[in-house]
Amino acid sequence: LKHIQNTIHVKVYLVGRLLRMGKPNQPWPYSARSIYPPDFMFNDGVEQYQVPHEFDLLATPTSEFYVVVAIFGEEYVLNLGGPEIDGYEQWLKSNNYASPLYHGKNA
Repeated sequence: LKHIQNTIHVKVYLVGRLLRMGKPNQPWPYSARSIYPPDFMFNDGVEQYQVPHEFDLLATPTSEFYVVVAIFGEEYVLNLGGPEIDGYEQWLKSNNYASPLYHGKNA
């Protein structure tokens, strides 16, 4: 499972690299954190199930747009508009570090 997570980190990095074409020396940071264990089983009251992946877009109050992707409980967030993650970190603090995948319209 660690190999899969390392591969995902590399692929997220490559997406960021693709987004910054034309500026090859400018890093494009992203956020990565665990939001639930990789083998976590969700329960909807009827059955248990696993969520291998999920995604959404987050629009912050400052009009920044982020893509939020979770793969086996590992959440990755990438700013779609520029090479910075500060707006997402501010959003997390303002929302008690809840995942955008389970907050607001997704709660």
